[in-house]
Amino acid sequence: MILGVRERLIEATRLRLRADVPVGIYLSGGIDSSLLAGIATQLVHEQGVKMGNVDGTKRICCFSVEFPQESGCNESDIAERTADWLGVQIHKKRMDEAEIARHFADAAYHCEHHNFDLNSVGKYALSTVPRERGFKVVLTGEGSDEHFGGYPFFIADHLREPDLALPVSPPAADPRLREALHRGAESDMRAVFERAGSFNRDWRETDSVRAVGGSMMLSCIAAVMPETTLFAPWVRRDLAGADCRDTIVGGLTPEARRKIAEKWHPLHTAEYLWSRTMLLNNLLSCLGDRTEMAHSIEARPPFLDHVVSEYINGLPPSVKIAYEPGRAARNVKEGGQVGMWWRAGSEGATGGGGSAFEAFTEKWILREAGKPFITQELYERRKHPYTAPLRWPRGGPLESMFAGLLTREAVGKLGFVDYEVVADALGRGFGDESDPKAFRTLIFVASWVVIGERFGVKTAGREESWAASGKGSMGK
Repeated sequence: MILGVRERLIEATRLRLRADVPVGIYLSGGIDSSLLAGIATQLVHEQGVKMGNVDGTKRICCFSVEFPQESGCNESDIAERTADWLGVQIHKKRMDEAEIARHFADAAYHCEHHNFDLNSVGKYALSTVPRERGFKVVLTGEGSDEHFGGYPFFIADHLREPDLALPVSPPAADPRLREALHRGAESDMRAVFERAGSFNRDWRETDSVRAVGGSMMLSCIAAVMPETTLFAPWVRRDLAGADCRDTIVGGLTPEARRKIAEKWHPLHTAEYLWSRTMLLNNLLSCLGDRTEMAHSIEARPPFLDHVVSEYINGLPPSVKIAYEPGRAARNVKEGGQVGMWWRAGSEGATGGGGSAFEAFTEKWILREAGKPFITQELYERRKHPYTAPLRWPRGGPLESMFAGLLTREAVGKLGFVDYEVVADALGRGFGDESDPKAFRTLIFVASWVVIGERFGVKTAGREESWAASGKGSMGK
């Protein structure tokens, strides 16, 4: 299986290096893009493959976003160490507060919908760099986390049922251990979303949740959507009782529902739900095609090659997320910085004093398949989702930008947002004790204001609402 993943990724990368223009690589501090850079470097030096129409032995170029070091979101130092190890060039786009504020409106315009994070602004600005240096095509790592269970919120669903393809694994052989780990993983995940400033934190089982086997993924997706409390009173009335989890499940085909009920392991159900929603509507658009093509950059993701996808879809869950309590716990604790995504919310779930998160190594088979192409640092490093900083000082460029966009008049022109909620978020979204949920509220509404102004969107009113048209409200 390890060789199967490795061989298919090498071929997928080779195919995507074919171009009549120079091809570069978007390089972060994670295993996905670093593995692609390693494979491309080997193809160039050992097989004479070109980086598009460029002799790669003379010029392999990588591009990386650099957030402020103190933010905890900067991975460009790791990317630089990877580039040095591979012997390739790296060009960074520094995204300090002023740069984020400068590019925010243009990024929102090109994305054409709201975002949960400012990471799309970083990706938009990054795409100016290859363009300035004569590159029109880049390789990117999108799709890997969806294939290999890379996000921490996959772990709870991974533990919902035993993986009978690996019956000797302790979680499969010991139901009590698996159940304890499952409870711990759910606790960990709730704590993660609380720290991340998420919305709609309703983890209760509903008919829709039961329809997908109890998957926690529906609530994870809902947690990055705006709450109805943000909206104007008439919208709240129209959406009373609405639940976006119902909308997601309502969009599933009968075939998908059958496979969820009869065939798929819960991990694969979670991966499918995430891919049908967040991968398509956010990662491949606002963190992909829309922000890249704003600067005429074509991104090519080898992990989404159909041959790669078909092979990985047949792999058992336990080679994607592996039970390795000693190794995983060590990797969490070493280096000092865990980030918001892997700090636990439970204790003792492993039976050895650690949390459920500390018992598992995500993307295990990818690490093994990619080991010849990456540094030991990356082989051991946990997944850190690409996120922008959440905490910014009062009186800085971002607070000034949001205050300028989110005036009572501008918010009022939207017609569907409660300005008092926005004003409250402006008061709580900045400073040392800022509320991350308030800051994310500002990102949402400021994006809508930009889109409304630039596209000339009419002010929403109840007479134009979906509910008033007789079609009912969302989820009904």
